[in-house]
Amino acid sequence: MSALVKGLTVGEVVKFELPLNYNRESITLKQNQIATADLEIGTVLKYASGWEPVVSGSESSAAAILLEKVSKESLAAVGGVKALALVRGPAIVDKDNLSVAEGVDLDAVVAALEALGIICRAEPTKQSVGL
Repeated sequence: MSALVKGLTVGEVVKFELPLNYNRESITLKQNQIATADLEIGTVLKYASGWEPVVSGSESSAAAILLEKVSKESLAAVGGVKALALVRGPAIVDKDNLSVAEGVDLDAVVAALEALGIICRAEPTKQSVGL
């Protein structure tokens, strides 16, 4: 029997956002017939004639964070696939749970997201308070 692998949840990525879905939009991911893997919650996206994952060299174009898993089979669909994404601040996300391709400069991605009001912080560890 194979082990069950659990992906991230939205609550593990998004730590604060305004109510009534102000920060979220339904987007259409660009068709990708050669996708080799699913897009996970927390994948950082850019817009270049369609929404797609940030790659090395395009870090300053980071403009959204995917909020639902999208299968590689869905990405192959003609016309792309609809998905929910965090596209504007004010919001706080866990920097450690953002997903970017290998070779992508995470600091540059963070700077681009923070320019949109999406603050990226490392999840604080629990600290004991001495009395």
